[in-house]
Amino acid sequence: MSKLKCSVCNCINNEQNMCCRPIIKIDGDCAEKSCDTFCHSFNHRINSIQNSISGTPRGEEKTEIKCTVHHCSYNADDRCTAENVEVSGNGACRSADTECKTFCK
Repeated sequence: MSKLKCSVCNCINNEQNMCCRPIIKIDGDCAEKSCDTFCHSFNHRINSIQNSISGTPRGEEKTEIKCTVHHCSYNADDRCTAENVEVSGNGACRSADTECKTFCK
């Protein structure tokens, strides 16, 4: 489980740059660099009034990250083992506009 920082401000799961979901999925099966990865759990926030699905930021809580990025050194049996993970994609409209900045080959 990882501490997850998220700068995808227009995702409904983002509250105060933290992800509210207890489990997310990062995809990018054949990724060679971070821009080839994306957060499969991204859901576009339609307007600024819309609340997150799960409510409050997880803060110091750890997030389970399922991961299909097989070339990442943090991937162990489709789970992320990085202590700290950052997902970015400010202005994203779809999951493909996001990326795992923690990707390491």
